[in-house]
Amino acid sequence: MKHQKSLTIASLIALLLFTFHYSQDIVLRIEPGDVSTYIGVLIVVAWLYPVLVLAGRKSGYLINLFFSLAAMVMPVLHMRGAGLLGHSRSTLEFFPAFFWVWTTFAICVAGAIAFLLSVHGLVSLRRGNVR
Repeated sequence: MKHQKSLTIASLIALLLFTFHYSQDIVLRIEPGDVSTYIGVLIVVAWLYPVLVLAGRKSGYLINLFFSLAAMVMPVLHMRGAGLLGHSRSTLEFFPAFFWVWTTFAICVAGAIAFLLSVHGLVSLRRGNVR
């Protein structure tokens, strides 16, 4: 499979997992479920655009590289302070907390793969080895 197709798939998986994760943030009351929710929508749009429209271009690789790096550090940001769930240990008593933690790590893995594939794409563009 070509690296561009792999990058698109990895990025779309990370985006899907991000939407699940952000929804869980709202359900678990880690994020407020108000107008500020549109920040998550803007993140999805800003990451989806280079994946679908700017695929194979330097600007697409650079934007994807940024969002992939953000996905990789997401678990670290959530682990600051009181631990992975942060606010309350009582949330560990039900299944949504497990799914929230799982999506956090899965986003990190998909982000790492997308990051590596973005670097590969940038190096290929620089060398002129576009396939």
